[in-house]
Amino acid sequence: AGAEYSSAGINYRWVAGPDWRQLDLVCRARCGASVSWLCVRCALASARAKALTSAGSREFPEPCPLDSHSMAKVLLDVGAHIGETLKVARDPKWGFDAIYCFEPAPQCWDQIEALADQRVTLLPFGLWSEDATLTLHDPGLVGASLMSAKSLTSDSVEVQLRSASEWFAANVSASDEVIVKINCEGAECEILEALLTAGELSKIDELVVHFDVKKVPGKESEERRIRDKLEAAGVPYRDADSIFFGKNIYDKTTNWLEYYHATGPKRLLYSVVRRAEFAIRGPIYEFRVRYLRLRP
Repeated sequence: AGAEYSSAGINYRWVAGPDWRQLDLVCRARCGASVSWLCVRCALASARAKALTSAGSREFPEPCPLDSHSMAKVLLDVGAHIGETLKVARDPKWGFDAIYCFEPAPQCWDQIEALADQRVTLLPFGLWSEDATLTLHDPGLVGASLMSAKSLTSDSVEVQLRSASEWFAANVSASDEVIVKINCEGAECEILEALLTAGELSKIDELVVHFDVKKVPGKESEERRIRDKLEAAGVPYRDADSIFFGKNIYDKTTNWLEYYHATGPKRLLYSVVRRAEFAIRGPIYEFRVRYLRLRP
C-alpha cells in the first residue's frame, strides 16, 4: 500500500494512489495516529508536506518539522465569543502559529470565521470538567453563561462541551509555547479545577483568567476557592483585571499581549502605568455613558 521510512524518530509512509504526491504522515512517535487537525505540530507538518509535494518534491527535507526541537506558538482562546481576542491576536506581529477559538454558541461562529485566516481553527464547543451537553443562557450575548442565575433573558440553546483535561492531554504539547485566555462567564472554575487535577496546567506558558464566577449569584466564593487551589499548587496565572486596561476590549487585549511579550522595565508601561491611566479614565467613561449617553 505504501513505502515507509524513518527520520528523527518519526515514521513516514508514502501512500500509493493515482497521484504519487499523496503523502500520508503517520507520526507514531507523537500521537500514534494519522495526522490530526487538532495536533498543532502535525498540522504544521501536514501543511508543509502539501506545499512541498505540490511543488514536485519527492523528499521530505530536514530538519523535520515534527522533530523534538520544533516548537509552535499557540493561542487557546477559551470563550471566543465573536472573536474579540482573535481580532487582536491574528496580527502577525504576535507571531502565533496557531489560534484555537473555543466557542459553543452557534450564534457566534459566523463572526469568528469571518475573522479567521489559515492559522485559525474554530472549535464549536466549550470546555468543561467532562464531556457534556448543557444549556447555554443568553447565547450570543457578551455575558452568555452556563449559569442560569446569571441570565438576563429567556433565550437559551443546548451546546456541546468537552472534557478540558482530555482535550489538553490529546492536543497540547509541553514543548510548545502555549498562551491561554479563559473567559467563560462562570465556567472557569470547573475548567481550571479539571486541568489542575489532571496536571495539564503545567503545559501553559501564559494563563490569563477572567474570574466571572463572582458575577454569579450564590457562587461568589468559588473565585477565592479556586484561586487558593491554584496558588497552593504553585500554578502561575494572571487575573484579567490586573492587566486588561484600555478604552475597549481591543485595547485591553492588546495591552495584555504587549505585557506578555515585553521584558524588564518595559513591562511596567503595560501594568503600572496603564493601570493608573485606567483608574483615572474609568469614572470619566462611566459618567459619559451613564449620564451623557456618549461612547468613545
